[in-house]
Amino acid sequence: MIRFSSSSSSSRRRAGRSLAALLAASSIGLVPALARAQTSTFTVDRLVMAGAPDDGIGVWRPEVARDTRFFGQLGLGFAVNPFRVDNYVDDLNKAEKIAGPPVSRQLIAYLNAGVELFNRASLQVAFPLVLNQAGSPTNNTQANLPQNSVDLKSAAPMDLRLEGRFVVFRNEAKSFKLALSASVFLPTGNKLSFAGDGSAGAAFGFATEYNAKSFYAVLNAAYRLRPFANLNELNVSNEVLYGVGAYVPLRKGTLRVGAEVFGAFGAGKKNVGDLDTTPLEWNVNGRMYFTAQRQLWAGLSAGTRLTGGYAPDFRSVLVLGGDFGIKDTDPSSPSPRYSFNVSDDADVDKDGIPDEVDACPREPGELNSNPDMNGCPKYIRRISGSAEIEILKQVEFAFDKSEILPVSYPILDEVVRLLQVSTEIKLVSIEGHTDNQGKVDYNQKLSEDRANSVMGYLVQKGIEAGRLTATGFGMTKPLVSNDTEAGQQRNRRVEFKIKQQVAPTEVPAKR
Repeated sequence: MIRFSSSSSSSRRRAGRSLAALLAASSIGLVPALARAQTSTFTVDRLVMAGAPDDGIGVWRPEVARDTRFFGQLGLGFAVNPFRVDNYVDDLNKAEKIAGPPVSRQLIAYLNAGVELFNRASLQVAFPLVLNQAGSPTNNTQANLPQNSVDLKSAAPMDLRLEGRFVVFRNEAKSFKLALSASVFLPTGNKLSFAGDGSAGAAFGFATEYNAKSFYAVLNAAYRLRPFANLNELNVSNEVLYGVGAYVPLRKGTLRVGAEVFGAFGAGKKNVGDLDTTPLEWNVNGRMYFTAQRQLWAGLSAGTRLTGGYAPDFRSVLVLGGDFGIKDTDPSSPSPRYSFNVSDDADVDKDGIPDEVDACPREPGELNSNPDMNGCPKYIRRISGSAEIEILKQVEFAFDKSEILPVSYPILDEVVRLLQVSTEIKLVSIEGHTDNQGKVDYNQKLSEDRANSVMGYLVQKGIEAGRLTATGFGMTKPLVSNDTEAGQQRNRRVEFKIKQQVAPTEVPAKR
């Protein structure tokens, strides 16, 4: 029989206490280890969506509407292999042992909304959101990558961007423009799933454009302050962003095709000269506007990466957007709460006002408390014996464009109503004119585009295209001297000339 002495019992008790202390210490040590189980990441997506109505996909234009307008755009982008193994592991032997890219695909929604002000400034908020993504673990002990794996969520919010732009220069012909921009990136994204940088950032840049009307080219550049992040051999930090785009407008500006190249290179202490932080990608893109005023649009782009930096092997983006203005300098009077019930024979111009009380029985107009103007159009006038439809208020266009501003729709709607009832008018010439500011060829093209835009509006409203022609005269036929701003404004106009008509139907005399 083996006997234990009291001393050996004491030894066992001391050993038990030591083991308990060791286990307790070990359990305490597990807490920070578990806390470190999730590795912080950074935003992998390299596309900074431009977002404004006249922008490209990844390249923004120094273009702001003349009048205040609000805009919104939804983009849907799909990227293949936006972040690959070779971006964070340089040793090929190690890379071959890793299952696959950390991010093999991303489906991202790009939400943009903003406002353009004073023909100079633009404010925008952009919120991208990862709808779906997938990838492989970043840790691998066989490849000597013992760090904790990234907790990749299939869906995750991304960092919110607040952006301001300001046009600082335009030449007289509006062919050259320069604008500055500033952005703030807020840490709303998931920093554990390659969707956020973890803390705030900023960017400061510029855009310049040369516009030859038949095409335009844009250059972007910016310096971005970005939080430092590290994943194995990859260091992410401050960087310089750049982009170049060229676009060709077609079909009177309602269709646009273009190509872009955009990328970045490291500007921080630990990422300067690193090819993995020098992405470059290109795309071809197209955009179609669904209205003559280009207030609704859809666009599509497709492209690939050009360097080994972290950027997608393939990217495609679909965008849908719209804008609306708030200018209403001459609102219509409230509609009367009564109407006439008259036959067509008693209302030749079909404006609902009997010829007996219609001061303009052959021109559709509106009710007016002034008997001398009752039934007369508000914005146009057709003088007996004249071959011109006189426009009492000028048709207005977006600055330096052929886009008709909404404030001028009522004017053109009156022209539509006049042509609808005046069947004796067989051919009308729509003639565009400019002032003498800018180059001759430039103004000639602008006047032609504006005349065609007006013709397109009338046709869209139901006037037969065969009854209309569109001609531009540029600066060759001024009404008054261009020496004053008021004179220049008068000379920027659209005129309607009756080129062919037959004898009108006899109008019943008033009783």
